[in-house]
Amino acid sequence: MPKLFNIEPLLGYLRNGETIITANSRQSAKIRSAYTQAIATQQSVVLAPKLGSLNGWLEQRWSELQSHNDEVAKLIAVGSVTRRLMWQEIIDTDLDGLPLVGSEQLYPIADSALKSLLLWQQSPKTLADNSETNAIFQRWFERFLRNLEQREWILAEQKQQRLLQAFTDGRLPKAEQVLLFGFDDIPPLTEALLQASAETVSYLQPAEVSGAQCQRLSFPNKQQEIVAAAQWARSQLEAAPNKSVAIIAPNLGQIRDEVEQVFIEEFEPHYLNTTQDRYTLPFNFSTGVPLGSTPIVQDATDLLRLLQGRIAIDTCNALLQSPYWLVDDHPEQAQALLMALYKAPQAQISSAQFRHYCAQTEALNIGNPWLSIDQQLRHGAAKRSTSEWLDFILDCLQILGWPGRRRLDSSEFQQVTQFQGLLEQMVAGDLLQQAMPLADTIGLITQLAQTTPFQAQTPESPIQILGALEGAALNFDYCWVLGCDNVSWPPPPNPNPLLPFELQSRLAMPNATAAKQLAYAQSLTQRLKTSSDWVIFSSAEMDGESEMSPSGLITDIPTSDWTTILPPVTTPVDSQAEPLQTKWEATGQLLQAQGQWQWVDCEQAPAISPGANQVGGVSVLQWQAALPFNAFCRFRLGLQPLPTIENYLTASTRGQITHLVLANIWRELKSQTALLALSEPALTVLIEEQLENVVTSFQSFVPTLTPEIKRLEISRQLQFLTFWFALEKSREDFTVEAIEEEYEVKIANMTFKLRLDRLDEINQQYLLVDYKTGNSQSINEWLPGRIAAPQLPLYTLNNPSAINGIAFAAVNSRNQNLVGVGDFKSLPAGMKTSDQFAKTSWPELLQAWQSDLESLAEEFKSGATHIHNYHPSVTQYQKDYLPLNRLHEQSELYRVWLAGKNHE
Repeated sequence: MPKLFNIEPLLGYLRNGETIITANSRQSAKIRSAYTQAIATQQSVVLAPKLGSLNGWLEQRWSELQSHNDEVAKLIAVGSVTRRLMWQEIIDTDLDGLPLVGSEQLYPIADSALKSLLLWQQSPKTLADNSETNAIFQRWFERFLRNLEQREWILAEQKQQRLLQAFTDGRLPKAEQVLLFGFDDIPPLTEALLQASAETVSYLQPAEVSGAQCQRLSFPNKQQEIVAAAQWARSQLEAAPNKSVAIIAPNLGQIRDEVEQVFIEEFEPHYLNTTQDRYTLPFNFSTGVPLGSTPIVQDATDLLRLLQGRIAIDTCNALLQSPYWLVDDHPEQAQALLMALYKAPQAQISSAQFRHYCAQTEALNIGNPWLSIDQQLRHGAAKRSTSEWLDFILDCLQILGWPGRRRLDSSEFQQVTQFQGLLEQMVAGDLLQQAMPLADTIGLITQLAQTTPFQAQTPESPIQILGALEGAALNFDYCWVLGCDNVSWPPPPNPNPLLPFELQSRLAMPNATAAKQLAYAQSLTQRLKTSSDWVIFSSAEMDGESEMSPSGLITDIPTSDWTTILPPVTTPVDSQAEPLQTKWEATGQLLQAQGQWQWVDCEQAPAISPGANQVGGVSVLQWQAALPFNAFCRFRLGLQPLPTIENYLTASTRGQITHLVLANIWRELKSQTALLALSEPALTVLIEEQLENVVTSFQSFVPTLTPEIKRLEISRQLQFLTFWFALEKSREDFTVEAIEEEYEVKIANMTFKLRLDRLDEINQQYLLVDYKTGNSQSINEWLPGRIAAPQLPLYTLNNPSAINGIAFAAVNSRNQNLVGVGDFKSLPAGMKTSDQFAKTSWPELLQAWQSDLESLAEEFKSGATHIHNYHPSVTQYQKDYLPLNRLHEQSELYRVWLAGKNHE
């Protein structure tokens, strides 16, 4: 494995037994590894190096103070769990000045602010000024420190204060020399402590690579930039497997998921093929992910949240498909329960409701354990100590079969182990001697899991993906620094909102000011420029719709054409990891050579038998017109996509409300004359009354329609309905003749039941109106050929001589208009004549529609299932069927078919 650190400048210090303290444990690990390789060939005994991170050194000195039986060192050190609980207690009881903020949001900010005050040797009294908000924060900090003192507890930052005093008083011996490596910004307290710990303190920086070559690249967008970096890393690894490659991103924490996805696709092209074994990928991230976001731990916390509270239906559905608890042992019951929950009207579900659905679907192997847990919960106290609740929670997870019976892989095992360790740490909550409800304990577990980083322990990898600070302390053979745009680098200031900006600026606290961030970025950029023999800096020109430019810190680097940097990649890193396309083509060729390959015509299904029950309504014709295969799947095979669960009002529900309100108002008004007779205030009252009535009627079966959402929805619809009625007033005089009336239309021996939104009479001529509350539709969807929107043309067949025109009425928050086509004595606004629309007369257009619709009906009945995307504007809403129709693969399949020699 290639070395990631040039050990030569430090060899002499390490061999002489000098103490070297690094800024973090990652740096000390890399130095130790490089030192081990450097002395591997020596025959003599070599002393272990005095090397460690700052945190490790502080713990060693504190242990040394404890070994001297020092009174100060007898104080109990407070961990992260206890700190969180202490802040939660203080903030929750003193939120009068900040009613819109909760302790879960303020805890990390308050804890960070206190750390800064202590490390910069500032008293909370420095916050005292004329600001009422500062007074609140000062009160919090002073109460927190007072609670520590009363309980004889101590924070890690306070340990530094006590260690400084111990070195100053001579209670701890000074070292002759201490060497500090990789430090950019040391807080004043830590600086004073280190200076007091030794007679001489020296600073060391990573070795610079002489003659380093730098290039600058620019890409159209961030996605292309990341893809190019992945392709480049792969090409370097293939050309020189023993070399080290670094991908450095200043904002890695924000783009980690995107970078990881791109690199997986590049280095494991078969990752979507579940039949292919996985292998250890040749790259490693320096930043972890939240422990609570890993699937196995997220399932555990979701199970606990369902135990005491409510979770979203879609979260519950995901649990029913999880391999990490007992549902994996009962797939049939889980599937039945899953289908029942998809039909559930509510957006959230409680433990009691979950048990009810288990009983309803006879999923007893899943429901009975929940019933057992519920009985245990009922027989215990409502409030218990943290340790008591943890015992109960561990029992619950065991009863529910978490983490599953299958063998865990290495990463999953590490995640479970870390989660169990996190639960053990929570016993420290007993130090506060406060009982709490189960819901609070589960909430604390969930919060801790989401804020605890997980970093998988994997073998050293040739490709390192790092943040700027970690990357600047190491050396590589090749290095690519991406994300060097004017938005990300230097990073924008991010001062702590609980500390006065003037204080943070004056003390030059990290992230406080633009000047501080610029100095930080300048230092790291200069180091990165000499961290490797070949360094690439890149930036993107666009981020979504926002334009960006290269950071001013890299504009001195000469630009290059990125196409010259990326050689063509011809073979995968893993010879077994063939792309799926190549793999199935090779398999097809083998089967064809063995005579086992047979091409099957899938464009013609069996015809519908005469007298068979009809399936589907007018949407059959719309789907057949758009993509016949999808129509076959949906209406003849009965393949319906699972409904989408939403926590708020769906677009469908909003549309139903609009339709009903308009129908009710026109049943009352009946004509434009009555509408014009209403004053503006009276019309507003009428719309509000109808909205109130209709929305209230929906509350009984739409659980997401809370009083707050109801109020917002009424306000939203009132606004655009007011604009719509203003448009109605500007139209030609009309009378509403029919509202929500049902009709039957027969065509090609198929019967369609239709519901008419509205029929207007205009000067003894009639206009069919169809409300569109979603995306506006174009009247071009009525052009003869394959009618994309057959509903209104189908209406005309019921009584063609009585209908003079059809129109879409767009009634939504984005658009209010009326567009259509017809044959009128005086053409209404927004309408086109049939000649303008299709260069034909109205009777001829009606005849063309009838012919089209009959053809589509006959085509559907005959079993035509060819895969051709006639109307993308319609099929964009049919993406659930892509795995079946393989629409995007059709050209490739056709090419393979043409290449075959023995197909029929």
